Amino acid sequence: MFLFSYIGKTLIIFSVLALIIILIIYLFYNSYMIRKHGNYVKIDTPKNIKTRSLIESDLIYIHRRIIDMTDREFEYFVARLLALSDNNRYIVTPKSNDGGRDCILWKDGKEIYIECKHFKSDKGIPGRPIIQKLCGAMIENNVSNGILVTLHGSNQNGITTCNSINNSKIANINIEILDIDDLLKICLNIDAYRVYALAGIPKLYKNIS
Repeated sequence: MFLFSYIGKTLIIFSVLALIIILIIYLFYNSYMIRKHGNYVKIDTPKNIKTRSLIESDLIYIHRRIIDMTDREFEYFVARLLALSDNNRYIVTPKSNDGGRDCILWKDGKEIYIECKHFKSDKGIPGRPIIQKLCGAMIENNVSNGILVTLHGSNQNGITTCNSINNSKIANINIEILDIDDLLKICLNIDAYRVYALAGIPKLYKNIS
């Protein structure tokens, strides 16, 4: 009896240890996958919320909110919006030593580098240097697609540089430029409550019959 009791207790202990080890391995693997391939956007819609499309008054709120965002909030909003719009994984890079990109999307297993510039004044429109920096980070890491996201697009020097890079016969690189109007157009394809949540203002959302 003592032997069977001892064996039984030993098996229970080993089973518990095995479960703990499996859990630790899973947590480490999950953490690695998030760092390596990012995560999906998850937004739970409360039961009392009626899903609907954005209307003009919503766009006014969202536009104002985007303008008022901090640089870091803008990076997270852009990354999560672009990821949610096409069901892609994403990460936002650290504030410092970001490697020349603020966010990374994974689409069909391929990386897309995103650089965000939240300049509120028309005088602060990004140009050639920002695009060249993004292009350099892409070449260094063998990434073909990149997006520069700003409030007011890019100046003419930046547009010319972007076109030259995209038409290069040496490197297979494509850089797209998005402004706040482009972001709002993307928002139109997403449920209104989720857009409010992405923008950090879910409490301003109103149910409309």
